[in-house]
Amino acid sequence: MGLLNDLEMQLERQIPAQLQTALQLPLDACSLACPDCQLAMPRHHRCSRNITARCGAVRLQVPVFRCGECQGRPGA
Repeated sequence: MGLLNDLEMQLERQIPAQLQTALQLPLDACSLACPDCQLAMPRHHRCSRNITARCGAVRLQVPVFRCGECQGRPGA
């Protein structure tokens, strides 16, 4: 029973970290076109977001984009 508990505790620590990595990679590769001028928008900054999953809390760094030409922002 001790070995099973140790394995369960180890998985509980590893799953949130693996989930964070799996979710962060597509966010880091994300790019958007400006809705106004259709040019590619560079990342302006990042915002931290917390997601609560069954396996625990996951913190993500979500990119925020702003157009360098017309200063447009998605959803603005």
